[in-house]
Amino acid sequence: MGDGKPRATPVLTRLADGEMAGRVRAFDWSTTPLGSMDDWSPALRLATDMILATSFPMALRWGPELVLIYNDAYSPALREDHPQALGMRFSDNAQALQASLRAPHDDILSGASGGFAFERLPLKVSRGGGIETGYFTVRYSPMPDPTTPSGVGGVMITAVEISQSVADQKALRTTQERYEMAREAAGVVGAWQWDLKANKVYADARYAELHNVAPELAGAGLPAQSYTPAVHPEDRDKVRAVALKAARAGGEFSHEYRLLQADGSVRWIYTRGRAYLDENGQPDRNAGVIVDITERKQVEADLAAARLDLDLAAQAAGMGRWDHKPHLGQRYWDDRARRIFGLTLDEAPSQDTFERLLHPDDVPGCAPPWPPRPTRPARARSTWSTASIAPTTAPCAGSRPSAGPSSRATAACASWAWSRTSPSGARPSITSCARKRPCVWPSTPATSAPGASISTPAR
Repeated sequence: MGDGKPRATPVLTRLADGEMAGRVRAFDWSTTPLGSMDDWSPALRLATDMILATSFPMALRWGPELVLIYNDAYSPALREDHPQALGMRFSDNAQALQASLRAPHDDILSGASGGFAFERLPLKVSRGGGIETGYFTVRYSPMPDPTTPSGVGGVMITAVEISQSVADQKALRTTQERYEMAREAAGVVGAWQWDLKANKVYADARYAELHNVAPELAGAGLPAQSYTPAVHPEDRDKVRAVALKAARAGGEFSHEYRLLQADGSVRWIYTRGRAYLDENGQPDRNAGVIVDITERKQVEADLAAARLDLDLAAQAAGMGRWDHKPHLGQRYWDDRARRIFGLTLDEAPSQDTFERLLHPDDVPGCAPPWPPRPTRPARARSTWSTASIAPTTAPCAGSRPSAGPSSRATAACASWAWSRTSPSGARPSITSCARKRPCVWPSTPATSAPGASISTPAR
């Protein structure tokens, strides 16, 4: 100043533009601890120019009083404090904010700290005439100034909004939760994807555990051969054939196979997926899910064993089994019942065939029309009744059936699966469709007349 030459008024660069650039130029900084802009240090001028030139939310807190300077992008975070927050001392903020941030700021100003940051910080911001919550990553960094004792003149604040990322992550979590719920409802226990070109199978934790591989490695992708040892030796070729056939042709596939577990047990797995081809029609990837069907397989095995025991018992007792659903027009006779009735194995068990085998006196009691089906099913009960089969080369004889409804019984004809025993080699009879009729049981089956009977009421 002693040279008598006029001093140039400090100005911001032409890059610094916008509402806040104008406000900073017009503000009377002499009323703040920073003093007139004519007296600002080069470091402060440069830092101010930097924040006003960028479109990202940035601000400065300068000097021991941490006086605030900010740009247009930062103003929404100040809400109703904008624009009067320009030039505000840190001590003018709310006590809660001062208690939270004063010490970290002092550490930066003293040179003891290189800065600090908040991740996913929720802030209320003004947008579209209203207030909404935004999420930001906010960093506080030292700004050098050689004119100060510590070499740090102020704190640079940079805020990067991550609201969309947070919203996307929340939507992803919701989708994953729904996916997991759907998987549980469908019985799905694992998912996988095979990159055929790279020969890497990417799988979730449960799939990895069932195949005895480390979940973290399965998530990163392992060669298909890493999963093979867990497949039962008898199923490996079939699994490989199904996978390669689907990979060549594309489209959906499914298969059942066994897995050997680390504890020596065996689990049955059902896998279903789709094979994808690339733009040239070449195998690209297979992806699918697995369902643990071990319990279902055990039930099937137990049921098959029970059926085998029943068949063996029926054969030993000379019994045959048949099932008739008159309202559906369905009739079934097993091989033993066919032999007892004199039917060939390929002869259809029709109503006409059934009536042809009955004694003429018993046809009216077993032929249609059936009694009307009641609207309310009656209490389930068993009935005893016989009808003689028409003789072929031997005299007619009766037999006593052992009966029990196979489904919910009604007062009318519905559906039964009954057993037949044949005394003394005589042909058995068939029931009279739950109608209350006398039970015909000759005292001497080989010689009794069809009309001889004793009454056995329905029970």
